[in-house]
Amino acid sequence: MAEQEILNFIGEQFRRLNTRFDKLEMDIGEIKSRLIVLEEGQASMSARIATVEVSMAGMNKRMDRVDNRLDRIERRLDLVEQH
Repeated sequence: MAEQEILNFIGEQFRRLNTRFDKLEMDIGEIKSRLIVLEEGQASMSARIATVEVSMAGMNKRMDRVDNRLDRIERRLDLVEQH
């Protein structure tokens, strides 16, 4: 191979590598964008789960108060055995 042919070959190889790197760069950019969407979705789900947990804690508190009131009513009406 002549020197010019070698330089042309090397130049062609660099152009191919540049094309591949450009494609990889675009692919990585797309992956980053998709990852951001997934992270935002996860954060949203975490917030919704926290809201449900707070609601459940409130309902449990109310149920405990109702249980206490029912126990007092049953005791006043002598509907339960005294231990």
